[in-house]
Amino acid sequence: MNFLGMGPLELIVILALALVVFGPDKLPEMAQQVGKAIREVRKMTSEVTDEIHRSIEPEPKRAIRPPADAISRPASSPSPPPPAEPPIPRASARGPDVEPPY
Repeated sequence: MNFLGMGPLELIVILALALVVFGPDKLPEMAQQVGKAIREVRKMTSEVTDEIHRSIEPEPKRAIRPPADAISRPASSPSPPPPAEPPIPRASARGPDVEPPY
């Protein structure tokens, strides 16, 4: 484990010195304040990096449409009617007109 270039032994020595200098009553309060400060710094750096990313990213291209007057459309010709479907043969009363092949 390497925290800010310091090994575990250096961190233990620094904590022991802080305990001797500030005493056991003040040490928890100071650790809380240091934790809050670190959280604020992280929050501010993430906000700054988000803002930088937003400013660097290109804006999405929007479709540019010409004015409605500039659009020329071909003259529409009437479309031919759809082809009529052939009538469906119906079975007569005497039976079907065509015998099945089986």
